[in-house]
Order: sequence, then C-alpha cells, then structure tokens
Amino acid sequence: MLERILIIDASEDVEQLIRFCVHPYWPDVILETYDPGSGIPEQTFDWYRYDLLLLDYDLALPDENGLVWLRKLKQNPYLPPTIMLTGYASDKLAGEAQKLGADGFLEKDNLSPHGFARMVKQIFIATENREDAERKEGKS
Repeated sequence: MLERILIIDASEDVEQLIRFCVHPYWPDVILETYDPGSGIPEQTFDWYRYDLLLLDYDLALPDENGLVWLRKLKQNPYLPPTIMLTGYASDKLAGEAQKLGADGFLEKDNLSPHGFARMVKQIFIATENREDAERKEGKS
C-alpha cells in the first residue's frame, strides 16, 4: 500500500507533477519533500516512515547528483524502494541508477499517471517477491 512518498528534488514544480501522477491511483497518499540543499539525510533519518523515495538526478548541488546520493543512501537498510527521476534521461544514466540500486527510473518530461502507477506497482510486486524469497531462504 502506498501511503507516504518522499521527494528529493531541487525543483519546486516536481511536487505538483508527482501529485498529478499519484492521486488518480492513490488519492490519500501523503507527499513530503526534502530540500537537497539541506545535505544528504543522516544515517538516523526516519526512512521507515516512507513507502517510496523519488530521487532526482539533478539536485542543483555543485559536486553531487542523485547517483552520488543513491550510492550513499542505499547503505541504509531502511531506505524504501527508490525511483530515480530525471529531466534528461539516457540509457546510460538509467543503467547507472539501476546498478547503484534504484528500483526504477522515470523521465519527468514523459511522466503520466498511468506510467507512474505501472512503475510503482511493478516495484512493489518485485519487492514483495524478493521478501518472500528471503523469508523462504531463512526457513530452510
């Protein structure tokens, strides 16, 4: 169930775009934003509060981008499933994001409610299947 999404993006417009994409499928979802200018969230950040993280590639920071943050954030076992967002998608960038542990990759210019919902549902199914497999391995 998708109840709370955290958006890490330097653009002020992205929350409206995400709201447009989320609400037809999850009208009660809570969207929260995190300003990348505040620095990368500490290890003690309350990740367990969120069902999904949307992390932008362009954080408007001089020496850091979403890939740098993703590499660091994936070290936290409580990090929710993560979708990398970008305004300038490429296969190379998508491949790098997935290699670093992104669960999905979406281009903002082509974002639609249906495409967003399809990606989220695929991620949740994959996460559930992975957790089931881990439980079964633990019982053996």
